[in-house]
Amino acid sequence: MKLLTCEMCGSTDVVKQDGLFVCQSCGCKYSVEEARKIMLEGSVDVSGSKVLIDESEKQSNLYILARRARDNNDYEHAITYYEEIVLREPNSWEALFYSLYFRALNAKSTGDTVVAIRNISNAINMLFELMDTLENADKNSVLNEIKDRILGLSKSMIQISTKYVNGQTPYDTAKQLGTEVIKLEEKVGDNICKVLTDKTAAVSLYEDAIHNYKILKELSVLTPNWKEIIEKKIVSIEPAYQQTVDKDIRDNRIKKLEEEKHRLKEQQKKISVPAYIIAQIFTTIFLVLTLLGSILIVRSGESMGIFSWIIMIISLLFFGSMWMVGYVALKNRHDIDKRLAEINNEIVQLK
Repeated sequence: MKLLTCEMCGSTDVVKQDGLFVCQSCGCKYSVEEARKIMLEGSVDVSGSKVLIDESEKQSNLYILARRARDNNDYEHAITYYEEIVLREPNSWEALFYSLYFRALNAKSTGDTVVAIRNISNAINMLFELMDTLENADKNSVLNEIKDRILGLSKSMIQISTKYVNGQTPYDTAKQLGTEVIKLEEKVGDNICKVLTDKTAAVSLYEDAIHNYKILKELSVLTPNWKEIIEKKIVSIEPAYQQTVDKDIRDNRIKKLEEEKHRLKEQQKKISVPAYIIAQIFTTIFLVLTLLGSILIVRSGESMGIFSWIIMIISLLFFGSMWMVGYVALKNRHDIDKRLAEINNEIVQLK
């Protein structure tokens, strides 16, 4: 309860006399309406001689208005009411969470959104401390509510992050936003594991974080083994999830093999075995004819001129180079065919 304060002298010694409120210090008089205006909001208690206003009713009204705005996705009013509640009731988990939550949804730029998500993440530990006083049943309900809100928020933020592809979101900002969202989901999941026996809600957050990580892998600044760490957390809660991990490993391996297979087939197309064989045959015939001509010249008793020697040397060099090129190409083709056979066998085994 808050005392009515006289606007003239600041005294709180105000009593009701003949339907008016009279300051006992300076004599200033106020009507009921004027008293209400002075107190801004609330109910004036006129049952006794002292004039009081019920602050609890105002707090209750703020919660009603805040929850109505929350349920209607009225971001601006939800922020206004919940921030007012935080000032009056600093230990309210609901006011703390939703004031930050709607700040993130109502951010005017992607940069502001990054800051807002980071603010939620920084407040998570305090938020869970404020919930320590809740009964277990209430705590389960509240944490599931927070989990659902975080999952919805993450979905919206990831959609913003992926817009960097068409230039709607700057690349660096998209990277920061995506990373902050994933870290937020992990942090909430970690805190749920600390306070609840049933950690199902945490698994949902971990799985969504991994899903978002896959979507934004090229944007992520998380450690290379981050995904494996989160998978281990899930398996520790739900051992059956190991099957999902194993399947993911197989699928990734098959994907890499398919990519290698496609690359090798493109190389294979560039190596024409018949062309190299025909080229080697014609080169061999040309060399044989050159050598036969040289032998006939020698047997006729005539000496080979310098031109004949040049032709023969060029023929030998040409023959050697063509055979070497053909040999390397055919060997590469053989190696590619062998590797393709190995890849196909491995893919069959993995499937």
